[in-house]
Amino acid sequence: MDEQTRALRLKRQYEKKWMQLDGVVAVGLGGAPDKPAIIVSCLHNEDELRTQLPASLKNIPVLVQRSGEFHI
Repeated sequence: MDEQTRALRLKRQYEKKWMQLDGVVAVGLGGAPDKPAIIVSCLHNEDELRTQLPASLKNIPVLVQRSGEFHI
């Protein structure tokens, strides 16, 4: 399994749980195809969220970034 597929599977596995955390507005993928990362976007509390989330999952980095609201 390539890194991108592994990252996508991990994102799908944890996305619902992480979306329930205060301030989280999105969970997505970023990085390069050969070095993907899971991106957790939040409105606030990014420092607190970093303590609640793993730094990585099976060698895939989990990054927290502050963003605006998403409107669909």
